[in-house]
Amino acid sequence: MSRKLTTDTDLTAIADAIRAKSGISAPLIYPTEFVSAIEAIKTGADLTDFIENRDAWTNYENTSTTKIAIGTFYKCSNLASINFPVCTYIGNNAFDGCISLSTANFPACTSIGSNAFWSCTNLTSINFPSCTIVGSSAFYNCDKLTSVNFPVCTSVGNGAFSHCSKLASVNFPVCTYIGNSAFYNCSKLTSVNFPVCTSVGSDALGWCASLTSINFPVCTNVGNRAFELCSHLTSVNLPVCTSVANGAFDSCDSLTSINLPACTYIGYEAF
Repeated sequence: MSRKLTTDTDLTAIADAIRAKSGISAPLIYPTEFVSAIEAIKTGADLTDFIENRDAWTNYENTSTTKIAIGTFYKCSNLASINFPVCTYIGNNAFDGCISLSTANFPACTSIGSNAFWSCTNLTSINFPSCTIVGSSAFYNCDKLTSVNFPVCTSVGNGAFSHCSKLASVNFPVCTYIGNSAFYNCSKLTSVNFPVCTSVGSDALGWCASLTSINFPVCTNVGNRAFELCSHLTSVNLPVCTSVANGAFDSCDSLTSINLPACTYIGYEAF
């Protein structure tokens, strides 16, 4: 049997529960559609009626919000575009499952939480010129993204762009760390350039079948299976790398040139 909303206290409890989930005690700012949805709920409505009202949200702009709480727009299936010009932080799962979302503009955002845009399968355009940290699985399975540019990002989390099957171009000029599976199975990637990256995690670029060239001039550590099954990769030049882990370049059948002048450890079946 579904629970009914019977009093104003119930609606207040919903808002309090959202704040508690987010870990933020201050009042949270939600889209105007959220407020309207609350006001429109009739006495005796189901809790599911409250949830379904979120589907009315489409294009959204907020010029005052600086933080977006955990799961705020979770599975808002009709949300198509978002613009947060002063937001600096996006919480975990904030836009998870927003399957209609195509554009996201966050010019001031410095940190993207885990799963923030998980499976936003229509996302084609993102703008994060100030972001320094991309969380784990932040853009997992955003399979319409074709290019990403993070000019000041220093860390790409585990699985951040995993299974972005149309991703063909990435720009991370100051990134120093690439997490496990960060670009796993990005099958359209043809080349990657990480001029200051020192560490590539396990499976980071595994199964990137179109990858032909890589540039990691200061990388010292390549993780397990980091480039496994990059079947079109023809050359490897890692001038300062000291450690290549197990299976790092396994099944890279097109490799014809390998340069590892500083390497002191090569793992099992690395090549």
